[in-house]
Amino acid sequence: MIFYDEYSDVPKEIIERFVTEQQLGRLVTVSDSGQAHSGLYPFLFLGSTIEMHLNRRDEQLADLRANPVSSGTRTAHRPSGS
Repeated sequence: MIFYDEYSDVPKEIIERFVTEQQLGRLVTVSDSGQAHSGLYPFLFLGSTIEMHLNRRDEQLADLRANPVSSGTRTAHRPSGS
């Protein structure tokens, strides 16, 4: 991973506005066997936390129970025809 200094000093308000405008977030987890899983989920931004709801049978939930380290990214949603 490359760290760019110009991205380290972004005002909190800009980050919050950016995250609040997103509709979907990508969750990346890894199973005990090392298999990566990626899912796209609606989420709620609650100020200092992000809440995602997964189905109890989802393999990513099993991954999180076994290995609570995960990665999340936002995904811009553009309605079709835009």
